[in-house]
Amino acid sequence: MKIIVGGLTALCVALSANAELVTSLSSTKSEYNLNFHPKFSRVLLARSDRDFENAQVWEYQHQDNRYTTPRKINLGPTEFKYSDPMYAPNGHEIYFISDKPMKNLGNSRDYNIWHGRLVNGQATEVTPLNTHINSIDDEFGPELHQGRLYFARRHDRHYALMSDKKTHQAVTLWDATPRQDDIEMRSDLTFSPDAKVAVFWQISKTSPQADLYASRLLSGQWSAPIKLLAGVNSHFHEISPQFSPDGKWLYFSSERPEPDFALFNIHRVSTEQAFPKQWYKAHFAPKKLNLLADVNTLKAITEFTYTLTLHRKDNTTKQHVRVNYQPFSLKILRDNTQYDLDNKTGIKTDLHTQRKVKMSEQEIAKELRSLRLNFLDLFKKDDTHLYRQYNETSPHQYMYRVESSGIAPFSILVDQHKQKILQLFYDNSNIGIESDYKKIDGIWWPHTFSFHVDNEKVATGVFSDMCIAFINDDKDKCESI
Repeated sequence: MKIIVGGLTALCVALSANAELVTSLSSTKSEYNLNFHPKFSRVLLARSDRDFENAQVWEYQHQDNRYTTPRKINLGPTEFKYSDPMYAPNGHEIYFISDKPMKNLGNSRDYNIWHGRLVNGQATEVTPLNTHINSIDDEFGPELHQGRLYFARRHDRHYALMSDKKTHQAVTLWDATPRQDDIEMRSDLTFSPDAKVAVFWQISKTSPQADLYASRLLSGQWSAPIKLLAGVNSHFHEISPQFSPDGKWLYFSSERPEPDFALFNIHRVSTEQAFPKQWYKAHFAPKKLNLLADVNTLKAITEFTYTLTLHRKDNTTKQHVRVNYQPFSLKILRDNTQYDLDNKTGIKTDLHTQRKVKMSEQEIAKELRSLRLNFLDLFKKDDTHLYRQYNETSPHQYMYRVESSGIAPFSILVDQHKQKILQLFYDNSNIGIESDYKKIDGIWWPHTFSFHVDNEKVATGVFSDMCIAFINDDKDKCESI
């Protein structure tokens, strides 16, 4: 919705395979302005007919890298257009643009930025933003980042990037990135999760199609923009860039021809392919963090044991766990049953009858998956990756996306200064809270945790009898269970 130009180039070109069409979000209509919910569970986008007519906002469910269950968000009377949606960082509010008249501006049909609450696909309390943001010109592409609102303002063919001042009483031209004299339009400003890479589209007098450019924040100054790499830009318009919340992907809308699709469609490219190697390593690559202990200390763990007492509403269970890595074995005592397993086989023993039964593949996978959610095991694995995720918190608290084989990705809020994990966020909106940290053999271990579903505490857990053994420790340091 943020580009109004005609006479589009119709050349067929051989494009790099690096940029891929997201078919589940694309159609024979135009799709653009994809925006992720902070919990990864949903996405918003705008969909319209040719020339952005009949624009509406749609929401999709997002799970396991798939997009399902689309539903149109009702934002007002259908005779008006609704576009450029974005979730607020709290996930409960939505910003968008519309040509719906504002009461204090009569019947003006220019585009303005609106705001509302979003609950189960329904928008309520929909109101326009203040007049210091909404003007007699068009406003496009709201981006709320670190408490400031960024957007584009268009007068005739001139687009300018704007920023709401921290006082929230005035706006100013966002001209932090150097701008060549022949640049006619800039719009769709978005930022990387660490806020140090800005991406936008621009049109110049010598390049009539919209291409995506990026600028990097170095020593407090934004660098001269560079044209993005790989198959991001083509001989057609590319607009509405947006990072995935973990910075692994750059999404954008392109008008390039795609078989069985038409107009603008959603594409994506990995940030590793889209940006120079130095940029990727600094801003998007998985991070090595000293959480709970330094990385080498965690790698040196050969064994750990603990007792977990789990309280659910009317039920309390206790289990004893021993993990050995030389070679790997897992032993669990739970509900008068002993489980002994490695990566491929398992036996469960009824402690009353001593009857032994071979564990099924599903039972083994369940116990191994439960172990993988223990951070000592998780951080020992070379295939565990932490990606910086956008969040708005106090100093020294950062959000990271955790990805590792055998478990569904989830997010953690960490106190990097204290090396502690504070909260866990799952894509189904469930939350875990870690607390009562104590150091065990030099490693921070939370002695209590709680699990919350729909803001209701449904379970609490208490750890006891913890023991951690390292490479140079005595063989029998931790007692067997």
